[in-house]
Amino acid sequence: MPELKSKVFRLLTALIVGVFLFYVVYDFFQLPTHRYWSEKYRLFWYAGLAGMVLFYLIVLACLWVYLTHPDRFRAVMPRLIRFRQRLGLWRWVIAIPVALLPAVFTFFTTPGWMFTSLILRLTAWLGVGLLLAFLITHSDQSLVEAGSAAFSLLLLGTMHVIAYYLAYVTPYPFSLSWSEGNRLYDYSVMLGSSRYQYPGVLTIPYFAPGRYLLWGILFAIPGTPIWLHRLWDAILWLAPPMLLGYLVARWSRLPRLAIWCFILWAFLFLYQGPVYTPLVLSAILVVLVAHQKRWWLAAIGVALAAYYAALSRWTWVAAPTIWAVMIMIPAVEPLGKVSWSALLRRLLPIAGVALAGLAGGLLSNPEFFTPQEIGALTMLKQPLLWYRLLPNATNSSGILMSALLAAGPLIAGLCWAAASRWWRVSWLQGLVYLAAGLATLLVGLTASVKIGGGSNLHNLDMFLVTLVILSGLALQGRQETGWQTWPVAGRILLVLVLALPTIIAIRIGEQLHLPLPDSVGEALQTVQAEVERAKQSGEVLFIDQRQLLTFGAVRDVPLVAEYEKKYMMDMAMGNNQAYFDAFYTDLRRQRFKLIVSDVLRAPKKEDTDSFGEESNAWVKWVVKPVLCYYQPVETFEDVRVQLLEPVKEPLNCP
Repeated sequence: MPELKSKVFRLLTALIVGVFLFYVVYDFFQLPTHRYWSEKYRLFWYAGLAGMVLFYLIVLACLWVYLTHPDRFRAVMPRLIRFRQRLGLWRWVIAIPVALLPAVFTFFTTPGWMFTSLILRLTAWLGVGLLLAFLITHSDQSLVEAGSAAFSLLLLGTMHVIAYYLAYVTPYPFSLSWSEGNRLYDYSVMLGSSRYQYPGVLTIPYFAPGRYLLWGILFAIPGTPIWLHRLWDAILWLAPPMLLGYLVARWSRLPRLAIWCFILWAFLFLYQGPVYTPLVLSAILVVLVAHQKRWWLAAIGVALAAYYAALSRWTWVAAPTIWAVMIMIPAVEPLGKVSWSALLRRLLPIAGVALAGLAGGLLSNPEFFTPQEIGALTMLKQPLLWYRLLPNATNSSGILMSALLAAGPLIAGLCWAAASRWWRVSWLQGLVYLAAGLATLLVGLTASVKIGGGSNLHNLDMFLVTLVILSGLALQGRQETGWQTWPVAGRILLVLVLALPTIIAIRIGEQLHLPLPDSVGEALQTVQAEVERAKQSGEVLFIDQRQLLTFGAVRDVPLVAEYEKKYMMDMAMGNNQAYFDAFYTDLRRQRFKLIVSDVLRAPKKEDTDSFGEESNAWVKWVVKPVLCYYQPVETFEDVRVQLLEPVKEPLNCP
């Protein structure tokens, strides 16, 4: 009977691997259906397909030998190990380009721009990851150790994300996304307002100075080019999450390789949001200062962290306080082990830190945090689209399923660790952790279903950071994870915790496709010429592409600040009639001799379309009125720019 079970297991294993490899080859076979690939890379494709089929046949053959005659496979292992040991330092020389290979191929080579299939990326990730793990394993007894394999696969996922951000560092003058150009304009206002011809004090309608100062700090240096600001943007997204992971990992006394695994995992876990940098910086400060014995220092640090968080986004006002309480509560013995008086003495410093944190957050803008001001917020008047919790056109998985995939295994793992007493949690700690998790989750889910959200998990930012801190608390003081002694369920959860954020990371991101240089040059020259002509007789409104003014691609144009695309979209989603009345008055007067916008179209979208409600609000409040009083004179689809001039005789306009 055991022999029969062994044969069935071997057969099923080979079958599963065979089916997986078949789908890999099938996905690759679909690539020549693309005209560009078949015409310019036909020979490359055929060679690649043949090589892939041959490679996977060899893999299947090796797997079958390993499953049916493991003694033969074990006989080869010592030779491979001796070969690796003889390489010496050369194995590190080989390992570095191996680690870079998938990311560089995907984002910086011509064939890589079609390497978008998850199964193809996953295959490359697994294959290269195992090769890298083989190279960096120190043992003279094993081909690959579990720690080396985990580190290699996490490293490849991290390299994929880094390459994705660096691929967008370019001097391309137009906006790379729907809002990128105007966000660069926003960031320039605090320290670079001298770049604009504007008679008054230039301000931003959003209260987020913490965020704008962070991204706009380079504008303190005159003449900085657009590519440098895109590089700074990449650094801000990449470096702080790794630093937070390092600081949390220091709570443990794990081996160096395990600490590096935690750092890379924390980075990939937060990337699932993604989590905005100001919130991560606030968490870093909390992790540095929160300590029961230095409660006065913790109070100052947490107050500063909350002040900066609220300066960046008002909904983050309580996050640093929550994290500080989580970090400090393990030092408190619960009632039953100590007396009431001893419990209160331990709780008083935590209460002081919490009050300091809340005060710091509220002091960031005292006038704003009043019932009258908060009640008047446009964002609170915007509709909540609860259906986006479930699969929909904007998010095929829905927020709930996406959150479950992103955080479910980790939550299950933490619960298992606490239930099994691997992580000793008192009832008081458990109550605090549960309250922190539920509070940040509910706030994130509510923000995610607000119109304009729901396409990703970035509104669950506080919840994701909370889980990273909880993971560090679970590892606090440990010298080893002891995973080898865990039951099968625990080890499966550990694999899922490490693997899922990495798989989600390598699934995201495609090569940057820019228009041909001739098209870009023609569009930019036309914009420059039309703006130069229009400004002689009146005002020019940049609804979009304001970065052209920021970086001097269009010069000497008085800035009309009040009508900007992102803010107009917020007002449209909030049905702000008062705001648009002033805009419509200016349109009727044909105040602007030229409007620079993205391409305006007025088709109505259905609920089955991605961001259907947002698009319809934009069409209703902005597109239709503009196209009634103004007409396109130039449209550049490839750079997403449209120039509009007044209609001579508007008909039936509002």
